[in-house]
Amino acid sequence: MSEKINNPDTLFILDLLGKQTDLKIVLHTVSNWLEGLIPGAMVSIMLFSEEEQHLNLISGGQYFTSAYRNALKNLRIGPNVGACGAAAHYRKMVICEDIFAHPNWKSYQKFLIEENISACWSVPIISAEGTLYGTFATYYRKPKSPTDEEIKKLNHAASLTALGLDLHYERQQKNAMNDKYHSFFNDHPDAVFEYDLQGNITKVNMTSKKINGFEVEQIIGLHYLEFTPLQYQKITEESFKKATEGHIQRLEIQIFDVREETYWADLTFLPLFQNSKIVGVFAIVKNITDRYKTEEHLQLLKRGLDASPNGIVITEATSDHQIVYINPAFLKLTGYSEKEILGRNCRFLQGEDT
Repeated sequence: MSEKINNPDTLFILDLLGKQTDLKIVLHTVSNWLEGLIPGAMVSIMLFSEEEQHLNLISGGQYFTSAYRNALKNLRIGPNVGACGAAAHYRKMVICEDIFAHPNWKSYQKFLIEENISACWSVPIISAEGTLYGTFATYYRKPKSPTDEEIKKLNHAASLTALGLDLHYERQQKNAMNDKYHSFFNDHPDAVFEYDLQGNITKVNMTSKKINGFEVEQIIGLHYLEFTPLQYQKITEESFKKATEGHIQRLEIQIFDVREETYWADLTFLPLFQNSKIVGVFAIVKNITDRYKTEEHLQLLKRGLDASPNGIVITEATSDHQIVYINPAFLKLTGYSEKEILGRNCRFLQGEDT
């Protein structure tokens, strides 16, 4: 394998790209390939920062002294900046056949003798969408003009490098998305389920065990209706179907836990997209049983207050003491209507001499 990397061909490079090989290995292989085709060539690759508008050496630094490598750090692109800076600026190949006589190299004259370089050809690395990735350059110990065939090879090498960078950045973006997805999925405080389009569970986070008691291996492959009481199955099926069509759905239903006891759940179905296509559904399940118990308790309390034969008034515990509840008995005793009382300070009920 290492021998092939040092003596590669185009098919081997394409094979590396197809196998998602590390970017550094790809760049090293492309460089070796071109150096084997153009006698005396020393290949360097620089990457472009759109934000900073400068280039930095990523490959080929072994040919230069540390002083020259430092001079190339954060290289601002421009029409008169060597071969690489100019190639990036113009977005086209720049040939410096004799850099001692070329105006673009005036500020680098002090390095050239020590570096023992006399010529440089540079071509921009540009993606299929027109994004400038950097520059691909060949240096030479003696003044040298390229042949048509060598220009063709240089352009081909830059295209292979652009393809490698395309795939590299695509993987980076994909990995970043995966990291966000895993963070959302694994660290969510509520239970999160991933379903296929048929409604079978394909993935579940660890929080779900705290809510429903099921081990992960117990629940994978099961259908969501297996946890849904009969009276809620129709509304749940309708909501799941709408989610597979791209609509976010939210409902409050009861769900079975591992003991086959029910709990109240706030259930949200979210369509799961991949490459702009719906491939599944997320479900976020929050246990709201305590809230339902509180609401039921309050409803019972309200019914008791409503039925009391005694007049009852409830106010806010603030300095304004706004009335927030009166029962029917109070309205009957005083002759007021709810509209006349609710929201007012209770002191209006005081008589003049009270």
